[in-house]
Amino acid sequence: PSSITRSMEPPASLECAICTEWMVRPIFQCKEGHCCCVGCREQLRGRRCSFCNNSLDVRNRALEAIGEDLKSVSCRYRAQGCNKTVEKYAELNAHESKCSFGPFVVQQGTQQRRCSASVFGFLGFLLRLARRCSRLLLLLIACEYF
Repeated sequence: PSSITRSMEPPASLECAICTEWMVRPIFQCKEGHCCCVGCREQLRGRRCSFCNNSLDVRNRALEAIGEDLKSVSCRYRAQGCNKTVEKYAELNAHESKCSFGPFVVQQGTQQRRCSASVFGFLGFLLRLARRCSRLLLLLIACEYF
């Protein structure tokens, strides 16, 4: 099959139902068709499906192939302002885990909470703007405009 080349978001079927990260090879499923990423599978007791308790011992090679065929994939936080597009689907999780428009994990005592992307997306924008202004100011100072 030919690769998908337009900028797009991955299909929802490639999102791990447990951690909501994008699944990359190897993708496992139970006999009922529930899929999860290899990281979640390793953490599940007895490698059993958290939905139906069946064994997660079957590879879903069709989903793996769909993921590998995706090219120019958009960040899931595009609606919050991120315009990053990765060339390979397998690189998407690395970007999204650091994306300034995505949610942040905040430690509250012994619990971790995910904060809204909309609040922090705006803060990320302000931080990038401040960095650009400071670079411009340094350039102006270096050129003796002040």
